[in-house]
Amino acid sequence: MKKILIGVLALSLFIPIPANSDNANPPRIIDLIQLTKGPYQPGDLVTFKINYTGGNPGLDNVSIIFSGCDNKFRLRWYESQGVIDKHGNGVVSMAMPTCSPGIIYPTYVEIVDKTTLIDSRQLQRLANLEVEISDYIYKPVRSGEIPPTVLQNHSLDLSSIPSNPKIGDSYLLPAKTSVGMPVYYRVGRSSPCSITRDEPYTFEMPGGILKITGNGDCNVSIQSHNGSEINQRPSFAAPTISTKGSINLISSSTASVLYEIKIEPKPAAVKKLTITCVKGKTVKKVTAIKPKCPKGFKRK
Repeated sequence: MKKILIGVLALSLFIPIPANSDNANPPRIIDLIQLTKGPYQPGDLVTFKINYTGGNPGLDNVSIIFSGCDNKFRLRWYESQGVIDKHGNGVVSMAMPTCSPGIIYPTYVEIVDKTTLIDSRQLQRLANLEVEISDYIYKPVRSGEIPPTVLQNHSLDLSSIPSNPKIGDSYLLPAKTSVGMPVYYRVGRSSPCSITRDEPYTFEMPGGILKITGNGDCNVSIQSHNGSEINQRPSFAAPTISTKGSINLISSSTASVLYEIKIEPKPAAVKKLTITCVKGKTVKKVTAIKPKCPKGFKRK
């Protein structure tokens, strides 16, 4: 009997317990609420809120998995993304991906606190949590359907941005193409330009405002979500981009446009010369870039 008790005690010593975990107040999921209301289209904002208790000293990450869309639709938040009213502390948002029209719903929700304590729930289909995706033109090819031999065309107009924009200028980036396909833009951290939005999203949303902040090459990455980004079979190709910049096609759904930002050199200061002109006892001084004495006067 003593040997058995010793074995159990020894085993308990090797069970990993997160440092500083508040096991008396672990995170507990109370319920899940859909804050935004459909029907949605790809690119629309989707927001859910997890009501919970415990989880000291706060949450580290949140995950909600949905049915449909080949399980590619997941709402996620990580502490490193920061906290805004639509993202963080149990509220989690993202742009609707290019899923086929129909109804999807959350099937699994998980929260993890900063000491790695976890709570999760398997969910049944509930009407108040259903996410309706309405019909749209460029929807992916469904399973069992025959994909088109040639993908259909559409366009994205960026022609309002000059090839050499000036520092301090701002330009609206279209959120959708001519058929409503959402478009996402990125620039490198060291680029002389930035992309902002009216609301300070810490996650990707279509569109934005391109701001020119410095001198150099502003390389804007453009990704149109035709379904291929989540392994769906697209029916529409990437858009034909109308732009004054230089286009570089990266993949079937991604391109980049280069804008060259140059500070226009100031014209060199022109020096003026002053000469003295005389006519009898009359003396005149003439100042000009190429000064000449008036008629009847001679240069002194």
